[in-house]
Amino acid sequence: MKWRLLILIAYLVGLSIALPASTPDATILVKQQATQLSIDQLNQLARSISVRVLSGETLGSGILVYKQGSVYQVLTNAHVLRSAVPPYQIQTPEGQIHPAKLLKTINFHGNDLGLLQFTSSRKYAVANLGNTSPLKVGDEVFAAGFAFPVETSQITPSSPILPSHKQKENIISPVDRDEFISFVFTAGKFSLMLDKALEGGYRIGYTNEVEQGMSGGPLLNRRGELVGINGLHANPLWDAPDLYQDGSTPSPPLQQKIAQLSWAVPIETFVQLVPRSVIPKSANINRMQPL
Repeated sequence: MKWRLLILIAYLVGLSIALPASTPDATILVKQQATQLSIDQLNQLARSISVRVLSGETLGSGILVYKQGSVYQVLTNAHVLRSAVPPYQIQTPEGQIHPAKLLKTINFHGNDLGLLQFTSSRKYAVANLGNTSPLKVGDEVFAAGFAFPVETSQITPSSPILPSHKQKENIISPVDRDEFISFVFTAGKFSLMLDKALEGGYRIGYTNEVEQGMSGGPLLNRRGELVGINGLHANPLWDAPDLYQDGSTPSPPLQQKIAQLSWAVPIETFVQLVPRSVIPKSANINRMQPL
């Protein structure tokens, strides 16, 4: 009987020694997989944190990034706000329009960022701020925003604001109830992180199709975290990004690749520049590493 007990103890000790080498990795992998959202979940999440930025007409898109009491902060692109004069308005996901004010005291140092503020007693979702450092080339990313109005004659089966079942790279939501301005949600791949920022602070290049009007909208990772702010679409007719912020020029091969991608400002750029008096330090912000 004793020898059987000794064999059992020896077996259990050997098992406890063998397990730690592989178990933690497997546990971490399962946890990471569990945090990934489905395409439908990501689409709904993007809808819940995306808003229209208005000034009499649609200027572009914005992202609900912070809430304190009844006060909400909306992150967008500076070029969206420059396209019209105040007063600005925010149209929230359920269609309600709120007066908004631009927070002029924030210095984003030439990065294509702007912050609006509005007040509402309604409860809206706000973005979960992520981190670009885990992104690897080929990782899925998801861009969202509101496409500019189009004429009825322009809506065809190949129109980017209609559902497309043939595209493997882009997944696009159906048109809005007004049929002329759509919420667009596209899936693509992270393709390039520049060593230094282009003018406007753009560093994240991705394959998603981004339409006019989606500027200021969210770029999400597979976990639904906000990793960037949409701002530039691929193959622009003019104002193609061809200079770094320091005034130097990318090499010709790199310029060609830059022109073929859509671009976003990393969320870390916003986090590093926004005053803590405006958006206090949070757990999400606290874990971010400088770019």
